[in-house]
Amino acid sequence: RISDLVEYLQGFGVSDALIPLLIMTASFESGLSNDVIGVNKNGTKDYGVYQVNVEGFYENRDKNKPDKTLQLFFDKVGKEYKQEELIEKINNNEKFASQFVAHYIERLIDNPKSFNTKGNPLNMWSAYRDFVVPLSKGEKIDRDLKSVTNAIGAYVDTAMQLQTQQFKKILKTDTNVVDSVSGNNG
Repeated sequence: RISDLVEYLQGFGVSDALIPLLIMTASFESGLSNDVIGVNKNGTKDYGVYQVNVEGFYENRDKNKPDKTLQLFFDKVGKEYKQEELIEKINNNEKFASQFVAHYIERLIDNPKSFNTKGNPLNMWSAYRDFVVPLSKGEKIDRDLKSVTNAIGAYVDTAMQLQTQQFKKILKTDTNVVDSVSGNNG
């Protein structure tokens, strides 16, 4: 699963520096599972592996008025989705969800003042602000041990996958040799 997410995110242009943090965030948000619906305090819902608040991408929550981010995404993919269709795709298709998240991150990077990200596009995810950032600073977080362990494991697995890709490029060697070394934990 993580290798697929990494492949999708890279393919859609997300920086390798952001991918481990995004996947760790997704682990806290959804346990890296599709078909997860989270309910926010304001009554809106988050969908899929990245827990995207689809309703937030419509002006005044009007499902017939996509905002600029969605309009640009629809232009990019060549199809305009109705809100229900978009929810279905994001909630059940991690490649499509990755494509949308990559587009969203690109918009956040290009427009940090408009989105008030303080220079970090992942600040738009509450799990990043509430769990990933404090954890990375060595602070205690209010989460169960299993979800923390899984999120750390997702981060490490992602970072190792990206590092293995770099080794393969640097060494320009038979990938089977690198694969056998990277799979060895001892």
